[in-house]
Amino acid sequence: ALRRKESKMWNAYVTGCFGFQSAISRSICSDEGTKRFAVCESRNRFLNRTQRVGSKCSVFVPNQSLSQAQTLDRKNHSRSRGGQISMGYSGGVWFVWASMICAATFGLFAERTSLGAALSASLCAMFTTLVMTNIGMLPNQHVVYDVINSFLVPMAVPLLLFSANLRRVLRDTGSLLRAFVIGSVGTILGTVVAMALVPLRSLGSDSWKVASMLCARHIGGAVNFVAVAEALQASGSATTVALAADNLLVALYFMLLFGLSSGLPDPVAAIAASTGAPVQDSEQQSTLTAKVTLQDIAIALSISALICTAGQYITISIPFLKALGMIPVVTLLVLGLVTLMPRFFERLSGAANILGILFMQLFFAAAGASGSISAVLKSAPSLFAFILVQLAIHLAFVLGVGSVFQIPRSLLLVSSNANVGGPTTAAGFATSKNWVSLIVPALLVGVFGYSIATFASVVLGRFVLIKM
Repeated sequence: ALRRKESKMWNAYVTGCFGFQSAISRSICSDEGTKRFAVCESRNRFLNRTQRVGSKCSVFVPNQSLSQAQTLDRKNHSRSRGGQISMGYSGGVWFVWASMICAATFGLFAERTSLGAALSASLCAMFTTLVMTNIGMLPNQHVVYDVINSFLVPMAVPLLLFSANLRRVLRDTGSLLRAFVIGSVGTILGTVVAMALVPLRSLGSDSWKVASMLCARHIGGAVNFVAVAEALQASGSATTVALAADNLLVALYFMLLFGLSSGLPDPVAAIAASTGAPVQDSEQQSTLTAKVTLQDIAIALSISALICTAGQYITISIPFLKALGMIPVVTLLVLGLVTLMPRFFERLSGAANILGILFMQLFFAAAGASGSISAVLKSAPSLFAFILVQLAIHLAFVLGVGSVFQIPRSLLLVSSNANVGGPTTAAGFATSKNWVSLIVPALLVGVFGYSIATFASVVLGRFVLIKM
């Protein structure tokens, strides 16, 4: 009774002092056998007090019984025995952070191998933490995952859009942009039809969220998949199984595109006719090889934080935007700034891209840690069927409507690759076919996909898919 009374008094004190929305973490620790207090807010939930008795740390949360607190203690903390400290010990925040960063780094290095390249860096990082969670090395839920999802993911979105100059996209892509827009419409149509035919009931309340995430993935890329997952608050298990199933089928889809492109002529003439001159790739190459400095990294990070701050304020202030969330608003803000000041943001795009990719890797690591292998195995078959229907309708729509507008098939296939895989895979596809004039346009339309996919998919999910 005394403990409960003290806990209520401490909660009232904390709520009075720190009632505003912020991320607070404060701890006062002393030697073994004394008390340890902590205040932590994550998504407006307080972890109000912990009491240290001997080598065991018990967590006290308002309105929880002592037995519930002890259960939480056993899940998230452990005791030191015989000089061995288990992975979930009371100072485990550092262990979880280290696990996330190491898994993200492992994914980047694994991608250099043939198997890792086939799986992708994101999937390698996700599978690493998924296994760690399911063997008991990592918790299913942790404040570290909340920090990554709530702060690093929103900051990654503007960082990865620093090269999204819409004026340059419209100027240099010609017919390829029309083909890309057709492909985007085909993806939206395919998502709606697939949701009607394969409703993903095994995912429960995450079904329409996963459909929206896959729609974003097949218009823009992984950054949009992540952005929509965070905007719609999809569960870690749903995110893990969706990405795993999608990566496998996308690899097969790329093989199909290579088969369909066999024997097609070089589309230089088509590009020259649509833009007025052959497209050169010197500007893009100079951007990719520009030296990254510490000052560039600091400036890029500062700008991203300011854009996210403005996006949150605008989202809270305008009632209509609350339903969409902060990330679509942040996307629109950074697109406007990059289009207005292209040279400034182009100079920072190298540093911004490095930070953005690292933050995305951390997201995938956190998503894997929140996942369950049994949930992955249960949901995979329906997701395979959903993605097959979605991509089949996308390809049929692209080739059918593209032929009506007399767009060369080579442009249609490159644009479809940019839709499904993103700018990097589209440029690689054009390079492998020796379509030199399409390399930079493929990159540009892929970046354009980054620009529109998040907003379009969140709107589709909130107003269409959720009702199906």
